[in-house]
Amino acid sequence: MKKFSSIYRVSVSMLLLLIISFSCKQSEEIILLPELTTTEVSNVTESSVQSGGFITSDAENEISSRGVCWSTKPNPTIADSVTKDAAGTGRYVSQIYSLIPNTTYYLRAYATNKNGTAYGLQETFTTKSIGLTTLKITDITMNSAMSGGSVEVPGDSSSIIDRGLCWNTQPSPTIQDFKKSNGNGVGEFSSVLSDLTANTTYYVRVYASTSKATYYGDEISFKTKIGIVSVSTASVTNITLNSATSGGSVTEIGGNSVTERGICWSTTTNPVINDSKSIEGSGIGSFTLSFTGLKNNTTYYIRAYAANIDTTYYGNEVSFKTISGIVAISSIAPSNISGTTAQVGGYISSTGGSSLIENGICWSISANPTVNDSKLMSGGGIGSYFLQLSGLTPNSTYFYRAYAINGAGLFYGNELSFNTSTVVSDVDGNYYNTITIGTQTWMVENLKTTKYNDGTSIPLVTDNYQWSILTSPAYCWCVNDASNKNKYGALYNGYVINTGKLAPEGWHIATDAEWTTLENYISVNAGKSGSVTKALSSTTDWSISTSPGAIGNNLSINNSSGFSVMPGGVRDVAGVFDKGGTDCYFWTSTGTSPITYRNFNYIKYTIYKSNSTRNYGYSVRCIKD
Repeated sequence: MKKFSSIYRVSVSMLLLLIISFSCKQSEEIILLPELTTTEVSNVTESSVQSGGFITSDAENEISSRGVCWSTKPNPTIADSVTKDAAGTGRYVSQIYSLIPNTTYYLRAYATNKNGTAYGLQETFTTKSIGLTTLKITDITMNSAMSGGSVEVPGDSSSIIDRGLCWNTQPSPTIQDFKKSNGNGVGEFSSVLSDLTANTTYYVRVYASTSKATYYGDEISFKTKIGIVSVSTASVTNITLNSATSGGSVTEIGGNSVTERGICWSTTTNPVINDSKSIEGSGIGSFTLSFTGLKNNTTYYIRAYAANIDTTYYGNEVSFKTISGIVAISSIAPSNISGTTAQVGGYISSTGGSSLIENGICWSISANPTVNDSKLMSGGGIGSYFLQLSGLTPNSTYFYRAYAINGAGLFYGNELSFNTSTVVSDVDGNYYNTITIGTQTWMVENLKTTKYNDGTSIPLVTDNYQWSILTSPAYCWCVNDASNKNKYGALYNGYVINTGKLAPEGWHIATDAEWTTLENYISVNAGKSGSVTKALSSTTDWSISTSPGAIGNNLSINNSSGFSVMPGGVRDVAGVFDKGGTDCYFWTSTGTSPITYRNFNYIKYTIYKSNSTRNYGYSVRCIKD
């Protein structure tokens, strides 16, 4: 009996252990998801909307993805359409594009951590509709008519990628039938419906297409007239200064005879017989004639015509330009100006009917330069050409003009001018361009001298370990590659900065306060770049970022200030090169140990400020005393 009792107690204990173990296992399987809300929908147009979310908790697990998801059905998930915004917690804004007009959508914010995806409450919205009106049919002939349309969009007009008229001999025409495209965007437009059949009823309506669908306006019907089947205009030949040759073809069906035919022309589109005309005769068939009394260097529009007792019918419009002999040339604005070089150019839109013998750029330090001054030949023809002027004098004003020579003579474009920048040199003989920003004058390039301003050499240290134990001045090139000298300059440790002998005469390493002055000025004068870092950073070499206002977001609008910061990276305390393409670090001359520095990062729109020990290798930018 005592043995049975012992066995019973052991069994109960094991059962309790199993229950506790199962309970613990259940506790371990609790999955924690992020907590978030959906931002109210705003800025609704026919094709876009703004929303977002607010992540109040990441459930102690890093948010790997966040954004909004949407669908035309309730309770959208990340399996539907989504935005992918920068990861992290807090509030974020999402922009949604390419929606279908006049459509109801359902939207929720979402956030994903390693445990799964959580959603905010659902928002519902309906995109705005597109207004389409078909205009009255006018100028009806046997094979053509005039109509048009009006397109009104409550939001972004750029969503209309195509608009025009469509028509057919059956009701409810679509763009799969006959159509005439009239560009894109909104507003009223007119179109000619051509190649129609005589004595036929047509149905026409305006259309507008987005990237998602095509929409149609009200339908109008009309009937073409009976008479001439077709009038076509021949191509223009034998073009001279004041004459040309053309003609046409006239075909007739039963009814009234052609009493007059010929060519009419004007310097504006759609010429009629009340403008200038030349009569060839009457009847059907093809004809050719020459017309004179034209002005040289002038664009004309011509149409063949044929008249009967009822009306006058016109062929297709053909345009041409009389020969001028005059070269149409203009000078292109200068770019990439330095102390000794500049890029200039010219644009030739017409050779005047005479082949070019020579074209290029002439320049001088005096106004109205000619080919007897300095010149550089291009050897191109019609179109743009660019030339690099070199050997210029720093801090000087130059005048230049594009020129061209043909059989009719020598022609000049408009005069333009530019000022070469002031050039600063260091003790090594390196040259630096300068730029004035606000009240300050800065070097445009990073310092690259290998000597102090007293001529003493600065030690070059390439070995990582030797760099890491330094307690004295040293410099290096980015990734120990001297070919990076002109692009990124040198990286100096803080001991070099503390010598006070690095900058050329009349210049100094910018202080913390001077950097702050620069930042404050750019913050209100960032121009097209938008943010402080973008306005100061170059348009090349930076890593790409999707963060709004960041340096790496749309590099093409960077550098509105001309300061041209390049991502040369850093050499850290272990002597390792890091962050090339993503960062640039600048020493200031404020402090000894630590020293204040500035950091530009490709995903940031503001400049980071902190202090550093002297073992790091940073870039240096100088400012004028």
